[in-house]
Amino acid sequence: MIRTLLFTIIAITSQSAYSVSCLSGCNTNEYSTLSGQLSKTENKAGVTKDASEITLTNRTSLKWNAGQAQTWATYSNGNIPAANTNNNDWNYSKIDDYISVALRVTNSCRTIYVPYNVPTLSVSCGSRTYTEGEESVVSTRKYQTKIRIDKAIISGTYVKNIFVGEFGFCQPQNCSSKQVVLTKLFLNLSMTVPQSCVINSGQVLNIDFDNIPASSFKAAGEKAVGVNTISRNLNIQCDNIEASADLTMRLQADTVAGNAIVSNNKSVGFVVANSTGSELTPNDLSSFIPFKLNGNLGSNVTINIYPVSVDGKTPTEGAVTSSGFLRVDFP
Repeated sequence: MIRTLLFTIIAITSQSAYSVSCLSGCNTNEYSTLSGQLSKTENKAGVTKDASEITLTNRTSLKWNAGQAQTWATYSNGNIPAANTNNNDWNYSKIDDYISVALRVTNSCRTIYVPYNVPTLSVSCGSRTYTEGEESVVSTRKYQTKIRIDKAIISGTYVKNIFVGEFGFCQPQNCSSKQVVLTKLFLNLSMTVPQSCVINSGQVLNIDFDNIPASSFKAAGEKAVGVNTISRNLNIQCDNIEASADLTMRLQADTVAGNAIVSNNKSVGFVVANSTGSELTPNDLSSFIPFKLNGNLGSNVTINIYPVSVDGKTPTEGAVTSSGFLRVDFP
């Protein structure tokens, strides 16, 4: 009897066998300032403007496997794009309701727009091929930037600290993974606009409800039983805005649940409503109190504030504090 013995050979490959590795200086946080001024005509939705150049200065040492590699960049709100992705124009990443930012890098070989994932190049501008164990240094990189106004700003000086994106490398050719993160870029965004408004003369508005029994908080989202609403009439004064202009005021807060600003006691929140009792939804562009400026570029807006139960549970007794921000916008 003839027996046939079959051998099955299974080859298991590992991505790490074809990866670039970091020797020093990787995964660093870099902080840069992106600043500029917007004229009255530039402070409009859809307007784009060149901003200051950003220089990434961290010096990084890398070790390569044999073969080719990819260099990539991605915004904070996206994954690494597929290999050989390179946009032909500015690609904007939304920072907040008002501003988006875009980056690109230009060198003697090419211009590439973030987000990208393209082959690394040699000094002759062809795809670079590395030898096994080759070491190299990545030093200063300069990025040009643009901003886009998504909503006209009323603030005088608009300041925002933001995480923009990441930059790095991977192997082998056509990879799309975060094997080496060179830099995480943070921007201190500072834009000056001529239009400004001041609420309540710039003073903090303090609302004190005194002692509220814990038993007053019943159903989630409902006003605390037996607690009176507090009303405040706010004076608003603006500059460099046309008289009789239609404006809005909305509410912003860090921690919210529905229409409530959540306090340091997670079971207690506070609601801000307009003069007729319609509640404002924090951080919602479509939820606002409309008003019109008078001939002196001023106006008055009434708000109502009251405590609510966040989760329907009886809150732990003790001092409760909460904070929010009122912001004036163009419609």
